[in-house]
This record gives sequence, structure tokens and C-alpha cells, in this order.
Amino acid sequence: METIRNAWSRLDRSVRARIILPTAVLFAAVLGAMVYVAVSAYGADIEKVQRERAEIFAANVASGVTQTMMEGQPNQVPDLLELARSHRADLDSISLLRPDGEVAYSTDGRLIGSRPWKELAPFSQPRVVSEPGGIRSQYAVVRPIAN
Repeated sequence: METIRNAWSRLDRSVRARIILPTAVLFAAVLGAMVYVAVSAYGADIEKVQRERAEIFAANVASGVTQTMMEGQPNQVPDLLELARSHRADLDSISLLRPDGEVAYSTDGRLIGSRPWKELAPFSQPRVVSEPGGIRSQYAVVRPIAN
């Protein structure tokens, strides 16, 4: 404790220390705040870009499923979904839901026949569902496919 008092009294006698020390502390605080804001903004931008890419990817998959169905080859839909999932390392699964919310096809076999979301609101246009199943780090892109 005595050494802190000694150091403080020496700083108190120096005009340079009285100017430089508060300036350095203020500079460090401002720099820290700027870094925090920049990292937060960058993280939000990255999240937005990932969601936009997911929506575009979902549109491509929906187009492929529609084309496969129109060609009269519904038995190839599981292979198409698995191929699409293999192109994105960040995907857990791709599922096709019936209008009542039951999974008709999925790359995760455990989901077929289940209702992963208890409350599936009717939808007519694509949308992003945050935290499907209560998992905070995940989101789902829901895209209707017309029959």
C-alpha cells in the first residue's frame, strides 16, 4: 500500500504525468469502445449476409424440388435434398414439410413423420424463422412450394 502512495505522490508532482496519464486512459477507453462497436456491427452484418445466402439457397433447392416433382420423379427428392445439403457445411438438415407441418422428406431421417414445430403458422411467402425448436444458434428458412 505504501508503494502505491509513493508512486501516486511522485505522479502528483509531475505536470507531464498529470497530462499524459488521463490522456492515455481516455484514449484506451475510446479505442476499446470503438473496437467493441466495430466488432458488433461486423457480427450483425455477417449474420445478415448468412441469412440472405440461406434464403437464396432455399430458393434454389425449392426450384430443384419443384422441377423434380414436375418431371414425375418424386422418388429422387431425397437424393436431391442430400446432394443440396452436402454443398453447405453449415446446414444441419433440409426438410420438406406438408401443409400440416409434418416432415415428408428430410436429410435427417429422424425427422421424417414428425412435426418439428408445434406451431407452424400458415405462410404464403418465404421467411426466416429464428430459433426453431428453441435452439438459439439456429434458424430455418421456410419457403412454400406450390403444387
